[in-house]
Amino acid sequence: MDVALLAKSLTVFLGPFLPYLIKMGEKAAEDVSSKFTAGAWDKAKTLWGKLQPKVAAKPIVQAAVEDVAKSPEDQDSQTVLEIQMKKMLNEDQEFAKEIFRLMQEEKEQAQGTTNISQSAGDNSIQFGSIQNSGDININK
Repeated sequence: MDVALLAKSLTVFLGPFLPYLIKMGEKAAEDVSSKFTAGAWDKAKTLWGKLQPKVAAKPIVQAAVEDVAKSPEDQDSQTVLEIQMKKMLNEDQEFAKEIFRLMQEEKEQAQGTTNISQSAGDNSIQFGSIQNSGDININK
């Protein structure tokens, strides 16, 4: 398992969801239903449920999450979050393995709902209805 790849995958996938995961109110739930598929939202909530306690325990990671939540499209904020996620995951290899397994399990359970793939030649990665650029492939 490549922790750097895992951190990038988490950042790419969770970035668009962070504004909603952080505010998690009734209004956020309404907004989410119009922007994301149910499968992608469920996966994001599951991953965030596991990550959030670790993120909250590290103020620098929490600050990076909040920056991405404020501006999900900002590449600089995403890069900072990716670096901080990588550091956090490297500190606890068992936790990193758990998150990796969770991503794989969710992918297998939601076959067709959440598609995690990389297209040859265009360096893009797609998670359900969310697509972002990058040089990653978690289909190992």
